[in-house]
Amino acid sequence: MGAGFFIAVILLKQPELSSAIVSRFIESHLKELVLFFDQNFKLYAVNNFCINLLSYNSNEILKLSIEDHLGTNTQRLMKFAQSPADCSDLRFETTVVARNGQKIPVQFTQINVVDNFKDFVGLVLIGQDLCEKKLLKKEIAEREHNQELLRQTGLNLEDTVKKRTLELIEANQLLVNELIEKQRTEAQIISDLEHAGYRDWE
Repeated sequence: MGAGFFIAVILLKQPELSSAIVSRFIESHLKELVLFFDQNFKLYAVNNFCINLLSYNSNEILKLSIEDHLGTNTQRLMKFAQSPADCSDLRFETTVVARNGQKIPVQFTQINVVDNFKDFVGLVLIGQDLCEKKLLKKEIAEREHNQELLRQTGLNLEDTVKKRTLELIEANQLLVNELIEKQRTEAQIISDLEHAGYRDWE
């Protein structure tokens, strides 16, 4: 019996980066709100982060009013869509509303999508949740306020210590003056008694 061996050659296809792969990656991994609009400014897709943040399923979110729930309107999107492609001022702050009514501050950046002929084919809104940023700003403001209070308290304490020290110096000087006056009075009494002949008054 002859021994044989089998060689298998498997050709692996190099994955190509396609818009579909990129789109799926963005939808599933990006930790910002991503909303996809078609050329008629109709919302047609959102990423998982957006679904989770707003607590809607993907079908419900596509039926939402962009004015009432997503903090923008078609007129704003159209205006931005007419901006030059290299325009960097396509940002706006707004509030999105979750299923539970929670209002979430968001800063959106609009990215216009054009084809090879420079025709507008849709847009993407990428939104950064500003809740943490606003909480951080609030915390920083509170800390700065507390530091100012501590500084003022320290200054007030320093002033109080200086004032109290001066009061103690003045009180001490009064006691010294009273003691000197008492000693002077005693010396005067002794002197007067000695003159009056009361040397053995002790």
